Amino acid sequence: MAAARQSLIDPGVAPTGTATSHNRITVDTIQLRLSRRGAWWLFLEQGTAWELDAGPAAEPDELLFR
Repeated sequence: MAAARQSLIDPGVAPTGTATSHNRITVDTIQLRLSRRGAWWLFLEQGTAWELDAGPAAEPDELLFR
């Protein structure tokens, strides 16, 4: 989870808020979720809901730098 969090911060996202909860890491309007099988999924905030944008991926970087 720490590596995924760092992946969100390193690319220059310039987060105003970072939150980690259970299997989710959220930075601003980007959220990474880790499934029970170990796959990462990328969600983007759309209004008041989170929409699936990409996944699954073995590493969070695969979703962020595509």
